[in-house]
Amino acid sequence: HEPSESEDSSPVLNLKDFLFYLDKEKIQSGFGYTIEDLPVPQSVLPKSIQNEVTTRVLSDRALNVWFSPLPVEIWVDFIAQHPSITSGQPEYDTMRLRILGLLGLEFSKRSSNEQRIFG
Repeated sequence: HEPSESEDSSPVLNLKDFLFYLDKEKIQSGFGYTIEDLPVPQSVLPKSIQNEVTTRVLSDRALNVWFSPLPVEIWVDFIAQHPSITSGQPEYDTMRLRILGLLGLEFSKRSSNEQRIFG
């Protein structure tokens, strides 16, 4: 018995569509949630795949040709255009506070010269 399309619910993903993985050590929130709890670009490996493969494997230098940690600058560019920031809708209030908290933390981690560039 071959599975029908309705039985096989796993989507087919092309790894060439993904450039980044989430490294919770690289983008830290420190407020009881992680970057995994916030919106990320579609070019980030899905959480289900990353959990199976693990960050330890993904961070292997041999795989840097295919995947690298999501740079905070790319995430900032993405999140600045996300509806949670641009719409001002009340349903995004909690997420917006988390995003702003993470941005503030990233800003404070930078030198004064980098802070001018960062924002």
